[in-house]
Amino acid sequence: MAKFSCLKCGVCCANIRQKIESDDSDFIKANLFGNSPIVQLVSVEDMSLPIWPWEAEILRKKAEELKVKADIKPFRTVFDINKNKSLILSYFMDHDSCPFLKENQCIVYNHRPLVCRQFPIQTIGLEKSPVFAKCPALDNTSFVNKEEINDFFGESYHSAVKNDSIIEWQNKKIIELIKNKIIRPVKSYPYNFLLKRVENSEKVDFTDFLVEENISAEREIEKIIK
Repeated sequence: MAKFSCLKCGVCCANIRQKIESDDSDFIKANLFGNSPIVQLVSVEDMSLPIWPWEAEILRKKAEELKVKADIKPFRTVFDINKNKSLILSYFMDHDSCPFLKENQCIVYNHRPLVCRQFPIQTIGLEKSPVFAKCPALDNTSFVNKEEINDFFGESYHSAVKNDSIIEWQNKKIIELIKNKIIRPVKSYPYNFLLKRVENSEKVDFTDFLVEENISAEREIEKIIK
């Protein structure tokens, strides 16, 4: 089987607010708008590239250096009602087209986030089947197993595995914090009321919170995110 080869058409980068499949949209609306510890801060229709906090920090610096207007906002959070603190889990690019796309080229290619590195793999599925995005370079391609996907995609596959593993690690940490009563997230709150609480709260990146509270050492987090 031939290796995956990006056509450099720019379609994926020029349309980062792509339509969410109805099943995924229904799940997000049912679970992430005040009905679970994880709260989404943007509507499903306005969702775009999800970026990890450490990636957001790098991209903000590159935007300033390159004089690019990049509107990077909090995407998902856990609101701790005990401390009136929002633990920011991820950020997103509030743009229809990636601001770092110039003449169909990524001007921060070596610093692009995992969500870009793994394209067109949306999730490799640590426990389920892989999900692929629409991509002109992926037409009429089928796979038998993950070894075959690894061989075909290379870096994209490994980036997808890394991204999935970070999500899994983050979810386990959230459960651990709740079980140990370190945080008390809100649940089943009216969404608009919850947004106001988040807006008026102290905000801290989730990984920074883990270090500040001596829950995880910096070196442990480095192993997870690098």
